[in-house]
Amino acid sequence: MRIGGWMLSGAAALGAPAARASPLDQPRVRAIIESLFPARPIESSDGVAIEGPEITDDGAHVPIRLRVAPSGSAPRRIALIAAENPHPLVATMDLGERLVGPFSLRLKLARSQSVVLLAVAGQRLYGATAFLKVVASGCNPGQEATPPTDIGATRFRHDPPHDGLADARLLIRHPMRVEQRDGADTLSRPADHITQIEADIEGLPLLAMACGQSVAADPYLAFQLRAPRIGETLAIRWRDTQGRSGDAHFPLGI
Repeated sequence: MRIGGWMLSGAAALGAPAARASPLDQPRVRAIIESLFPARPIESSDGVAIEGPEITDDGAHVPIRLRVAPSGSAPRRIALIAAENPHPLVATMDLGERLVGPFSLRLKLARSQSVVLLAVAGQRLYGATAFLKVVASGCNPGQEATPPTDIGATRFRHDPPHDGLADARLLIRHPMRVEQRDGADTLSRPADHITQIEADIEGLPLLAMACGQSVAADPYLAFQLRAPRIGETLAIRWRDTQGRSGDAHFPLGI
């Protein structure tokens, strides 16, 4: 289904016949799913879907929107897999009760390919796929700029609440470099990327996000925050593969 210039692919993509083989049938995708959600069948839901542009010029920054609202209980864990990337597990997110989707983020794609979204709600596992097209690879280490001097600088803001929910945006400055290997497949430059982002409000967990090499530079996450109140503080912590870490605090409700 087309929404403006974006393509929407969700529950129907799992069961409908298609010209492309399902990414869920790829052995390494199945291995990731089994390691994260062992012995759980994948169900479809109109409320679980991936939205993305029909085509993106630069695969290093592909914006996507994840709808995770299956009927019944709200998802508490989601995972995103880029089936044909060298490191296909993009991220997993454990969600606190005050963190609400849909979620927007940016990822790297090595080529045009299928992306898989998985969401756990209650005891059920829901899934959706979308085929995203890119013109240029986003996983080429030679295309990356010199790392910024302000690595870890964190920005957060939220809009005034409406019906108890406030649109919120989080960005952490980081190059998110992929590892580089030579012609003999010997590691010549290690990966340099954030591995973990954690957030809490007054000590209560809001988000635990494990990031892989396929998260785009300057990790960005847009979401809805339930009932931000004056006097509350959002604490954000991060760490990366090079031993760096940082934290930041933001007042809510203002």
